Amino acid sequence: MSIKVTDLIKQAEGELLEEIEEMDIDKGCIERIKRRTMEKIKEAPSSKATSRTRKGSFKLRKMKKILIIAAILGALIGIGVGAISISPTLQEFFSKQLNLVLPHAQEIQKSINDNGVTMTVDTAVAGNSGGLIILRVTKDDGTTFEEGSEFRDFKVSIEGVRSSSYGHGWKLSEDRKVLTYMINLKAIGDIVDTPIEVSGKDIVRVIQHEEMLPINLAEVKPAREQELYTTTEIISDKGGLKGISFEHPYSDVVLGSVGFQNEKFYLYMEHKETEGSLWQLYKLVDTRTGQTLYSDSSEGHAESQSQIETQKVFYKGLTPEDLPYIKIVKLYNTYETFIEGEWKINFTLEPNKNIKTFKGKRSIPLKGEKYEVNNIEISAMGGSIEGYKFIEDTSVIRNGTPDLHIKLYLKDGEVVVMNSIMSSSGDDGENREYCNIYIEAGEDWDSFTPEEKEKRRQEANENMYKRTGGEGYFLEVPFIDIEQVESIEIEGVIFPLK
Repeated sequence: MSIKVTDLIKQAEGELLEEIEEMDIDKGCIERIKRRTMEKIKEAPSSKATSRTRKGSFKLRKMKKILIIAAILGALIGIGVGAISISPTLQEFFSKQLNLVLPHAQEIQKSINDNGVTMTVDTAVAGNSGGLIILRVTKDDGTTFEEGSEFRDFKVSIEGVRSSSYGHGWKLSEDRKVLTYMINLKAIGDIVDTPIEVSGKDIVRVIQHEEMLPINLAEVKPAREQELYTTTEIISDKGGLKGISFEHPYSDVVLGSVGFQNEKFYLYMEHKETEGSLWQLYKLVDTRTGQTLYSDSSEGHAESQSQIETQKVFYKGLTPEDLPYIKIVKLYNTYETFIEGEWKINFTLEPNKNIKTFKGKRSIPLKGEKYEVNNIEISAMGGSIEGYKFIEDTSVIRNGTPDLHIKLYLKDGEVVVMNSIMSSSGDDGENREYCNIYIEAGEDWDSFTPEEKEKRRQEANENMYKRTGGEGYFLEVPFIDIEQVESIEIEGVIFPLK
C-alpha cells in the first residue's frame, strides 16, 4: 500500500467514510480510521465548539477536519489520538498542530530499497529557520517489524550549510508494519533548493548499558588546563588523547583532570567523537544516595584538524570530601540486529510561499547599543530576523546577537511568545555587526516562577539519559497559524507583517 498522507487528508475532508472505502488501504486500517474519527467527532458537541470566545475559537466544521487528520495519522503511523496522555488537552493540541503545518507541505515521495526494506521520504515542509520531514519504513513483503525496531544510525545532513541541527522522533505503528520518523530540522542559512540527505543504517533493538568506572576522583591530580600534560599521570595515550581512558567501546574519551573553579567542581575531558556526543557517554553518580548528578554548565572547544573536542563540565554543591563517593558511570549501547542494510535518500525542499514578512529599516534601542532590523520572515515553522547591531558605548562588552524579547500577535487576539534557537553574527565595519536571529514559537521562560523553573530543569535532567522515540519531541515546539499572524513585537517595538 502506498498513498500520500496529504492526499489522504484532502480526500477525507468531504465525505470521509465513503471516500476511505475506495482507497487502496488494508481493511483493518480503514476500520481503525472510521472508528477513531467517529469517536472523536462524537465527543465534541456543537454547543461546546461554537460557544467559545473569539480568542482561539473555531467552527465545528474546522474541528471535524482537525479530528479527521488526527485520526488518519493515528491509524496510518501509529500516533494514536486516544493514546496520547501527556496532558488533558494534548489530543486537541496535537491534531491542531499538524493541521497548521500539513497544508504547507510538499510531497517528496522518494524511496530506496535495501535487503527487502524500503525507506520513503514522504512529506516535508520548509521554513526559513528549518523544516519538518516525515519518512516511513516498510518491509517489501508486508510483514511486521520486531517490537522496539529503529535505525541503529540515523543522520540528516544539509550540503553547504555551515550550522544546522535536528531532532527526531520515531514510532512503530500498532500493527508493527510501518516505522515512521519525524525530523525537526534547524539551520542557519537557506535550506531551500539545497541538497538534503537522510540516511539510516541497520534496523535494530537498542539495549542500554551502564558501567561504573574504577576511578577515585579524589586521587586524580587536580590541574589547570594548560598544565594538563605535565601534571596528570598518563594512563592512556589513545588517538592523540591524553588522560585516564574511559575504555569506551565505540568512542575515544579520557579524563584529563579534575579540580575546583569558582566554588564548582569540574571534570576536564578530551573526546574524539566516533559515535555519540560527550554527554551521552557518561554520567556522575553519588554512591551514597544512588542519585545522578547533573552539570551546571560547561565550556570547551574543538580542533577541526585533529577532531579532538576538549570540555570542562561543572557541577555545583560538591566539596573535596565528597569526591571519594562520586563515581563516573560509562554509558553505552549494544544492538540486537534484525535487518542489515543502509538507506540514503537525497532531495531538496521547495520554497514555502506561505510566509509573512517585514522589509524596511527600524531601530530597537538596547543598553549601550542599537539593533536595526531590516528583514523579518515568519512561517508556520518559525522565522528569522535579520539586521545590524551598532555599538554606541564601546565600554559595553560585545556578546554577539542580542537577547531579545519577541512576541507574535494574531488576528484573533492570541499572543505567541517566540524564542531564539540559533543565531549568527560577525563584524561588518567599525562599531557594527550583522546579527541574524532564528526563532520559533515557545514558552515565556521569564514568566515562570523560580519553583516552576526548577521543576522544569529537574524534569529535563531526569529525561536526559532516557532513550525514547515517539512523537513527544514535536509536541514541545508548537507550529504557528500563519494565516492568523498580524504583527511581531521586538523589545516593545511593533512590526506589521504582510
